Amino acid sequence: MEIINSSRKDEILERIQEVRESKRFNTDGSLREIIRNLERTKALKRVRGGHEINYSNWQDYDAGENRLLGWASFHDRGAARREVAAYNRLVRGGRTKREKFFELWTEIFASFSPTVVCYTGGTNLAEDLSYHLSHELNEKVRNVYFHGEVWRDDDFWPLLPNLTKEGNIPFKEFVDVKKGDRAIIYDSLMDPFTIGGIAELLQEKGAKVLGVAGMFATTQFDPEYALPMAKINLKGSPKGVGKWKFYCPEIYDNAKNEKDLRLRKK
Repeated sequence: MEIINSSRKDEILERIQEVRESKRFNTDGSLREIIRNLERTKALKRVRGGHEINYSNWQDYDAGENRLLGWASFHDRGAARREVAAYNRLVRGGRTKREKFFELWTEIFASFSPTVVCYTGGTNLAEDLSYHLSHELNEKVRNVYFHGEVWRDDDFWPLLPNLTKEGNIPFKEFVDVKKGDRAIIYDSLMDPFTIGGIAELLQEKGAKVLGVAGMFATTQFDPEYALPMAKINLKGSPKGVGKWKFYCPEIYDNAKNEKDLRLRKK
């Protein structure tokens, strides 16, 4: 399925491509520092051939740099001093690393007058994005959480969802989205089945999808309709049903077969 269904699709894609290819996006020190910053605080772990994500530490980064600094202070005084010094330099310069993300996302998407930011992962960054867009446009841009199948790692097998008619992860329909909404999808660690599931529900409700913002693209998935802040080669088992289906398809298929077998036996 096509993710962007706005009549301005070609204009949006061209704008995203311009920013991706710009010197500012590729050489800005704040953006280059993102991966190193996440490695220092162990939100990202460098492994052979790529990175693994430490989700407990990633939640601190997602929640804001103050919590990130608090975590660094608790675990490593040397890292804390370096982080505090770097943070203070950014504050004196008028922005933090997180503010840099929103500057670029807002620059692209505000010109297409979004009305809502839709997300299922990266709660704090998605909420902050809607705040910055509201400030830029001088009108309210809502943020709406999309509820999918609820599961924990140990409950992955019994709660594996059926897929939508388009083969995406299903999301519950009672979301505050209406016909004519212009939506940005936010997903920190992007995968096609999560993005596709959100886009599918949005389009069924008559909304227009303007594009995707995310923290990470990966070597496995880096779509033209998205603007990520960094790119990694993801290793290990990422969280989220969509991530399992994309990065670990054999495990996902085996789990689905086991679930289907249990249902037939009931």
